[in-house]
Order: sequence, then structure tokens, then C-alpha cells
Amino acid sequence: MARTKYLEHRLVADRESMHAALKKIIVPELRRLGFKGTYPHFRRFGSNHTDLLGFQFDKYGDDLFIAEIAQAPGTGFYISKWGEEYQREKLKYYQVTEARYRLQPRLGGGGESWFSYASEEYDEVARSLFPHLERAEKYFANTSHTEGLQSLSTPPPVYGSMNQEQPGR
Repeated sequence: MARTKYLEHRLVADRESMHAALKKIIVPELRRLGFKGTYPHFRRFGSNHTDLLGFQFDKYGDDLFIAEIAQAPGTGFYISKWGEEYQREKLKYYQVTEARYRLQPRLGGGGESWFSYASEEYDEVARSLFPHLERAEKYFANTSHTEGLQSLSTPPPVYGSMNQEQPGR
């Protein structure tokens, strides 16, 4: 029982250390790139789209995380494929039902394709995201540029205007 409590405490402490490293190293870079928001959810508003970036940690407590990006078309409200409506000022990457991608060190599924901070080199792991942020910027500038990005979309993606009325409304 004491060992379990120790491991739970260590996992929480490790995750908090990784959060701190991302806030210290990556968040200032996101601000420089024009993103607004509060960790772990960031938005950048364009004239006809919203760029989204967020961080997801392993739900089972392993020392793993990924960053996800999405671009929501239009302005005003975003309406998902399922008819859910979101204000773009509050939109989060996981609410976008069209083109959504993971920034991860290796393509593929499972924990081996996520960023690992098991080494406890939190700052180094955070800095390892910089090339992936460059890849995200290329995608945001031209959404057909998906090289090195792991798709979370169900092909073919459906793009609709955030200003578009839903059928039957």
C-alpha cells in the first residue's frame, strides 16, 4: 500500500514537473507566434480561420504526452459535424471534427509514438517540441502540408463555414 502511494505521488510530481517545463519553454514560444489562451489550450485567430493547439497527457498516468493541432474554418461560431456549436474564443482542439493532427516524435499509435518524460529531463523534452511547432506552423500556413503529422480525422475531412447555418435551423 505504501509503495502504491509513493508511485502515485511520483507520477503526479513528474506530470507537474512536465507541465512546468512546457509552461516555461513552450508557452512563451506560442505567445511569440501569436497564440492566446491558457495552458493547455491555445488559439490564434486569423481573418477566416482559428488555429488551435493543445496538450494531452496519458490518461493512465504514464509519463507521456502529445500536442494536438487543428484549424477551424470561418469566423464566429464553429459547428461540428455532429451539429455542436462553439464560440471560436472558447474552441478547443479536440472539438474540431474535421482536420486534426498530432505532433508527436514518431508517427503511429500507442505510447511509443508519444513524447516521454520518464527520463525526468523535463526541459529537454519540452525543447524537443520546437521542430514540431515548426511543422505545425507549416500546416497552419497551408493545410495541405501534413508531412510528419499524425491524422486524427476520418477521411475525407468535411469543411464547413463557422458562419454557415445548420440545416433545419
